[in-house]
Amino acid sequence: MSAKRSDVVYDVIVVGGGPMGLSAAYQCASKEHKKVIVVETYTFGNSYGSSPGFGRQFRTCYSEYNLCELAIKTSPLWDELMDDLDEQSLLRRTGVLWFGDAKVEGSEGNIDKAVENLKDLQQQYTLLEDKEEILNDERFSFVSHAVNDIAKPKALYFEDGGTINVPALVKSLLKKLEEKETVVLLENAIVECIDYSSQDVVKVSVVSDQEQQLIRGKKVIMTPGVNVNRLLETLKPSFTKRINLLIYLWSSTYFKSKTTSSQKPGTPSESSE
Repeated sequence: MSAKRSDVVYDVIVVGGGPMGLSAAYQCASKEHKKVIVVETYTFGNSYGSSPGFGRQFRTCYSEYNLCELAIKTSPLWDELMDDLDEQSLLRRTGVLWFGDAKVEGSEGNIDKAVENLKDLQQQYTLLEDKEEILNDERFSFVSHAVNDIAKPKALYFEDGGTINVPALVKSLLKKLEEKETVVLLENAIVECIDYSSQDVVKVSVVSDQEQQLIRGKKVIMTPGVNVNRLLETLKPSFTKRINLLIYLWSSTYFKSKTTSSQKPGTPSESSE
């Protein structure tokens, strides 16, 4: 569907075509039956955004109460989304183990505070409170060497956690959106100005295929990820606030489960993330 329609007034303009932007567009188009355009700086499914790679962790335990509560509420929404998209691989609930010095405040939070939140929100969890208890639990033998280096470790385990299959999520959302006649997907489009001075129509100026385009809509959803500050600079009237970003590299390790005796030689084993 061609995006070069300056006379069209969309119900929603989504700026940023990563997992968050595509999810927002899907909800607006499929659930609310809105006319939507998604504007992406690069190509859809690129590796430059906030959630590239093969997976992201999903967990319902945080030391920040509001995040813990929010994650718990999103858990059933993932099941609903997987049913809607007919793709059950989007979220694999493998369970999550969080271990270390429970008093330490790290970039991922604090174990003791997370336990308090889970208890207050009446969630199921297992708390192992000393080194021996952790080492004697056969499920967690793989952390034995790491635990030995911690004076007073704790381990928090909860089942409602696992990994999000980001490529499958993006691919499934794109497929559904491409089927919608009310949705336009515009990639390789750089936003130069978001003019929200009018109460009726927001005007978004973009450069796509070396051509200037003006996109008009009733509302704008901005999901630019790490490019948020650059996008805020395009707002008119000007918006002086900026996000204090801390961008860091995240290293994840994936394992394959052992091949069972029932599998034939050469049969791929199921991945355990």
